[in-house]
Amino acid sequence: MSAAGLPQPMGRYRHWKGGHYHLLAIGLMTSGLQGEIVPYAIYRAEIDGTIWTRPADEFFERVDGGAGRVPRFAPAPGSEL
Repeated sequence: MSAAGLPQPMGRYRHWKGGHYHLLAIGLMTSGLQGEIVPYAIYRAEIDGTIWTRPADEFFERVDGGAGRVPRFAPAPGSEL
């Protein structure tokens, strides 16, 4: 697997609890004893510049919010970097 085959929807996102983040890249990490390759979202918080990572599946998944199932991170206005 290479990062070239993964979607690269870079830009500005809003977390479902608030806060804005910039998706910087989708990287790859080996995980588990089998050496499974897992795509990870690499993103930066607007408020303080902290760099975060989480599995890409989690970044793009839907979660239980106050108004039902919502995207964990949704594209935000000004989403182009």
